[in-house]
Amino acid sequence: METPESNKAPPLIYTFSHDPSLAQYNVHPTPWITTNHKDWERINTSALVFNNQNRILLVKRAASDSEPGKWEAPGGKVDDTDATILHGCVRELWEESGLVAESVKRVVPQGRGRLAYNVFNNEERTRAVGKFHFEVVVRDGEVRVNKGEHEAFKWATLDDIEEGEVEITKKDHRWNILEAFRLRRDEERKENDEKQEPVLWDGSPVTIPLVYLGPAGDDEFSECW
Repeated sequence: METPESNKAPPLIYTFSHDPSLAQYNVHPTPWITTNHKDWERINTSALVFNNQNRILLVKRAASDSEPGKWEAPGGKVDDTDATILHGCVRELWEESGLVAESVKRVVPQGRGRLAYNVFNNEERTRAVGKFHFEVVVRDGEVRVNKGEHEAFKWATLDDIEEGEVEITKKDHRWNILEAFRLRRDEERKENDEKQEPVLWDGSPVTIPLVYLGPAGDDEFSECW
C-alpha cells in the first residue's frame, strides 16, 4: 500500500509508546501466531482513534474497492517487514490517514469478557485471518486519506454508530467500535469518581434507619427508627 506522500514510512511513525498490558503484541506476528497455536494465515489490525470530542475516526471505502461506500477504522495487514504487531497497526494508521501514533492504549475486544481478536476468512476463503483492534492516541495533525482505498473521512459520534448514520463494513467491526466507546465511558466515570472529595462528618447528630429482617426464612420485616 502506498503511503500519503511516498512508498516508504518515515521513522517518526515508529516512535510510539504502548501500555504494559500490550507487551504480548509487541512481537512479530509470526511467532505470536505460533506461540498461541493459531492456524491463521496472517494478522490484521485496526486503529481506533478518538478526538477531544470523543468522536472516532472512520474512513470511507473508495467506490473502486470492495464494500464501496462503507465506513471502517484505519487498518490492514501486518506485513512481514513490520517489526511487531503494534508497528503494523501504527503503520497502517499512517498510510490510511496520515496520522502519527503517540501511544497504543489498549486492545479492544467485541464486548465485555469477549476474546481480544476477531477471526474471518481470507479473500480466497481458504485460511483464517486474526484481527486485533487497538485504541491509539495520535499526535496533532490533519487527516489525509489514501485516495487509492478511501474517498473520505469522518469523526463519528456514538449516536452515528448506534443509529446507523454510517454503515460499517462488518458487523463484528461495529461491535469493536461500540466497545471502544464503552471502555472510554467507563474510564471517564472511574476518573470522575476518584476526583470527588470525600464527605467529612461535621459532628452533627445523624439519624440512622434500622431495618429488622426477622428470623431466617421469615419474609415479613418491619422498620424500626
